[in-house]
This record gives sequence, structure tokens and C-alpha cells, in this order.
Amino acid sequence: MVRVKELNLNPDPGGFKLMGSMKLVASFQKKSSLAPATVKPPAARPAALSSTKP
Repeated sequence: MVRVKELNLNPDPGGFKLMGSMKLVASFQKKSSLAPATVKPPAARPAALSSTKP
């Protein structure tokens, strides 16, 4: 994010234009120092046993 910290506007000596200055400040999101948690894949389920009875 960029924001304006100071803004100055004044008429020029001729009185027909504006003169000014602007001071900008940039802000950045802080990165967390902790490593992201890893997600383990679910354990494989054993195949269902099926029996065929005549």
C-alpha cells in the first residue's frame, strides 16, 4: 500500500499555476517467521474385501 505522508500546494509567483510537493510512504505486509504447516495426505484405505457366494 502506498500513502501520502506530506502534501504541500502553493500558487506559483505568477499566480496562474500551482507548485507543490508530495512525500509518499510504502507499507508492506510482514511475513510470518513460522513455516507454514504441512498437510499430510490421508492414509490409504485398504481395499474393501468382497466375497461372492453362489
